[in-house]
Amino acid sequence: MYLKIHFTHQSWESQFCSVYRLTAHVVFIIKYRRKAINDEILARLKEIFVSTLTKWDSTFHVHWIIDYKPDIALSKLIANLKTVSSRLIRKEFPYLAAKYFDNKPYFWTGAYFVASCGGVTIERLKKYVENQNSPKKVVPSIELSSVRGSRTRIPNCQLSLPNPFKVKVSTQVRSQSR
Repeated sequence: MYLKIHFTHQSWESQFCSVYRLTAHVVFIIKYRRKAINDEILARLKEIFVSTLTKWDSTFHVHWIIDYKPDIALSKLIANLKTVSSRLIRKEFPYLAAKYFDNKPYFWTGAYFVASCGGVTIERLKKYVENQNSPKKVVPSIELSSVRGSRTRIPNCQLSLPNPFKVKVSTQVRSQSR
């Protein structure tokens, strides 16, 4: 199951000698892709994430759109969100470990997806996130186009690209089989 949370603002922020608006789209996945989240757990996760993000001075949507400051290491923020939420959910809902995770101390997978929300309007991003209600598998496909316009399609790939490339990410939605 994919989880959605939404914190966001559209104004420019400033800190010391910088002006910024950093927004990231973050997706966490339940360990073994089990359907372990019901309404009660989802409500508690939202409380945990709001509390954790407030401590990190970040704002919020589980798909999340997170606004964060440039001095925050996004990987550390994500690790903290996953650690705190996993620990509290396992403590408050002890039946989950036996029912879904073979009595192991799991909740999230070790992986996560994060993408910069650079040129997309917040309204468009919110519409995308709102349409992610059903558990579906999203398969990203990355299209590269160089300055000269030639294109290369690389399905299911994560890349770091030098400046002369533009990246367009599209998704194909498939029903989840479990």
